[in-house]
Amino acid sequence: MDHRLELVALMLTDSNEEVRERAVRSLAPLFDKQPGAASLPLWHAALCDPSEEVRVAAIEALPLAGQGLAERLSPLVFELLEDPVAEIRNAAIKALKFDASAPVPPVFLRLLQSSEGTDLQARRLAVQALAYRGRADDTVPLLLPLLNESTLTREVTDALIDLPDRRALAPLMTQLDHEDDDCCANAALALAAIGDSEAIEPLIRTLNKREPYVRRRIVWGLSFFTSKRVMPVLTESLSDPAP
Repeated sequence: MDHRLELVALMLTDSNEEVRERAVRSLAPLFDKQPGAASLPLWHAALCDPSEEVRVAAIEALPLAGQGLAERLSPLVFELLEDPVAEIRNAAIKALKFDASAPVPPVFLRLLQSSEGTDLQARRLAVQALAYRGRADDTVPLLLPLLNESTLTREVTDALIDLPDRRALAPLMTQLDHEDDDCCANAALALAAIGDSEAIEPLIRTLNKREPYVRRRIVWGLSFFTSKRVMPVLTESLSDPAP
């Protein structure tokens, strides 16, 4: 074993959790991407450490070690999604890198399908993680019902920007009238990503009803459509006093 790994291994056995936490933060740059990497047992030890702070530090350090490590340790990270400590669960959701071809994790289904007694931050992070996964076919049906939950609408409309799917067309057009500017702006960008001309008129009608911040995003979204109906609107937007 490399002498640096030996030192980290020794630190991970220290009785002082601050020492073990420092050891964890030293692991990422030492990760060997070759099969049978010597540092893997140390990551396992850190992720199973009795200290909550050390486990959180290990989870947060995972992305720094690269995609290869996150994939190898994903089974253990999946287990941490069920941890009773909210900080650990949330850190695990953010660190999780799962294969897009794999089914949606059951814990995500539980988070998204039940709001009662469920940590709101965990649900928001789950929505973001599914957007990062990038598969609209099985994710969009899970997200669309959440548009009716005011505490998640902003995150869901943002996620749908990265998951263009015509099934979201009508729900997103409804969100153009949302009182929250971010939700409206996200909806406009998500509609642009879908690219269906049916969204053009609702976008144009919304343009003059919103704040400059939202108008800029609607105009940017409209610029992706090739319809002749769009060009006069884009030209007129050049004279907007608050572009």
